[in-house]
Amino acid sequence: MCADVYIRSVNNEKGFGLFTKSLLKSGAFVLFYLGEFISTRETERRHWLRKKNGGCNFILTVREFDPNSDIVMSTNVDATFIGGDARFINHSCEPNLKLFMYRPNVM
Repeated sequence: MCADVYIRSVNNEKGFGLFTKSLLKSGAFVLFYLGEFISTRETERRHWLRKKNGGCNFILTVREFDPNSDIVMSTNVDATFIGGDARFINHSCEPNLKLFMYRPNVM
């Protein structure tokens, strides 16, 4: 079950942030980060295009390290157009959440 959250303006420099309506227990689930899965090349293209045009960047990049090899896998999720409220979690200067990767239908 998702936490009861709301989005509000933080200040003119920071934009918006995600807040809970009540205190959460440590380790409680908050939200899924939803969006479009894109390649690293497309991530870089969109990032620089948005920076040039003054747009917001809601791309989450997660780097996963395989402890049994030197492989590093990057997963890029762009929540700009098909994202949910979780895209505002990243706007904290003092983060208090942990990210867990969940891949349905992957073994």
